Amino acid sequence: MRGFSNIGNTCYFNTALQCLLHIPILSNYLIRNPYKGDCEFTQIYNELTHIYWTKGEEMINVETILKAFQKNFPRFKSDQQNDVQEAILCIIDILEREIPEIKKWFYGKKTQETIWSGGKSTNEEDFSVHLVTSDSTDMEEMLKKSVDWDVIQNFEDTEGKVHHVATTRKLFSKLPQIFMISFDRKSHIEIIEKILMDKYEYNLIASAVHVGLQNDGHYVAFVKRRNKWYFANDEHIKEQDLPDKAGHYFMIYNLKV
Repeated sequence: MRGFSNIGNTCYFNTALQCLLHIPILSNYLIRNPYKGDCEFTQIYNELTHIYWTKGEEMINVETILKAFQKNFPRFKSDQQNDVQEAILCIIDILEREIPEIKKWFYGKKTQETIWSGGKSTNEEDFSVHLVTSDSTDMEEMLKKSVDWDVIQNFEDTEGKVHHVATTRKLFSKLPQIFMISFDRKSHIEIIEKILMDKYEYNLIASAVHVGLQNDGHYVAFVKRRNKWYFANDEHIKEQDLPDKAGHYFMIYNLKV
């Protein structure tokens, strides 16, 4: 395990890398199946995975992989703070375009049910991140509420008819191997390491933490390896217990098999 250099407002990128590198199914796949395509970023990420998980503790300079990332997504400028969730999803987007096998690990399906007077509709959609509204500090309670019925005012049905009120909810119809949760704002949530979804159990393996003001501040990561938690803050990485409340913003859970 290694830390990453901060070359100017790159804590978001360093944190994204730490979180993704600690997804076992992804790192193990890239180590066992070296990428042989033409995508510069995927080539460098594959090399980084090998280097990161070999013996050694030297800090890794992220300049090369960051530049390759910015070629794909120019909006991530080096002179300003960026969002760690966006970075994680954009990295996954690059990798899955080059290695289609990856997509099935990160994507599930949700079914939206909407009921109104005299009618009902059902729609299925893919999802990679489950967004949770931060209206309390109890994560378990918020997860339950995220699949509860909501009321829609002045709902327009498929025939264009407007109804004064309708109810809707989204249920998981297919769960992914990697279950990612994001909160709609950066706040101190009392997180849980194990969640049960239907008959499936998920365990927390990485969390991106935001410290400071909503639109500023600093990103760090808590990552799990061999049942121990580590705190990754740019070039520094050390064993440390996972705090229940620490500005957890984006969390990655792994399906227990």
